[in-house]
Amino acid sequence: MFDINVGTKMRRLVAMLPVSIALIFAGGLLAHDGPGGGTRAELRGEIQAISESTSSFTVIGQTIVVGPDTRIRRDDDDDEDDDRIAHGGDDNLPFSALQVGDMVDVEGSFLPDGQILADEVEIEGEAVVEQVEIEGTIQSVGTDSIVVAGITVVVDSFTIIEDENHNPSSFSSLQVGQRVEVKGTPQPDGSILASKIEIKEVNQAIKLEGTIQAIGDMLIVVAAQVVHVDAATILEGDDDMPIHFGDLKPGMKVEVEGIVQDDGSVLANKIEADTSSPGLSATGRLTATTATSIRIGKRVYGLLKSTKIRDRSGHTLKPSDLRVGMQVRVLYKKGGKSFFARDVRVLK
Repeated sequence: MFDINVGTKMRRLVAMLPVSIALIFAGGLLAHDGPGGGTRAELRGEIQAISESTSSFTVIGQTIVVGPDTRIRRDDDDDEDDDRIAHGGDDNLPFSALQVGDMVDVEGSFLPDGQILADEVEIEGEAVVEQVEIEGTIQSVGTDSIVVAGITVVVDSFTIIEDENHNPSSFSSLQVGQRVEVKGTPQPDGSILASKIEIKEVNQAIKLEGTIQAIGDMLIVVAAQVVHVDAATILEGDDDMPIHFGDLKPGMKVEVEGIVQDDGSVLANKIEADTSSPGLSATGRLTATTATSIRIGKRVYGLLKSTKIRDRSGHTLKPSDLRVGMQVRVLYKKGGKSFFARDVRVLK
């Protein structure tokens, strides 16, 4: 797609054309004279950026302004909805329903500054409800919630609680130290509304990945999980080189294989540590992505074969899953004048 900047000269050109003639610009922008003499616009493309402060968003480089009379809807709304709206109903979605990456159809009018004031914004496709999964030990239990790996998990009457054999259980059976797997929907306050909680059995093999948050007497804390180390634990650094417990440092990235104990902690069979330089980090919104690089602001970070890309639940992603506008944290290293991403974590 090409970025089209429809400025004063272009709008004057459109105004000189007969009403029946329309100009189709690359990228899906259609401009034509309106019945009142103003220049109308029809635009189709992906939302590239959103500004809540100005109630506007960008499509193929064109700023779209959402006003109080702008209607936002999904294209799966049926004719009955349209008929109901025509008779005084209200099916208008809020501005917050728009997301970076949404494909939209826009109808509106050009403003004097070249922006488009939208009459209608139609979002293609059905609304997608994001689901997340987390696994960890219960750190605390409230009246209708638990805390797992530092995240508050809310339970309601629709939450299914069961053991690994799918036998029904209850909220009262949840206890501090139990290992659970949670599936649910993220909430605006950062909590998760659980649709299902599965209580894991003890003495179960487990794998953990994360940074060392704390170090104690022959134990480390990874992802809010206590991991014990004994004489049988295999400790390895880069290139599978043996290391000692004293080589482990807070902030170091590790992968743990072990067995869940009765108290919910993990006895490590093996710990692989990234003992290379911890490198640097950057956090921000993606402004460009390719198969081999990403950009935050004006800085480009190369993606290597060894670069790990994950969502906020730790699930592995591909470079093609990254989208402009995503909030990410990048751990990177410098190579001459270039920057290379070691780890990319999508935050939202």
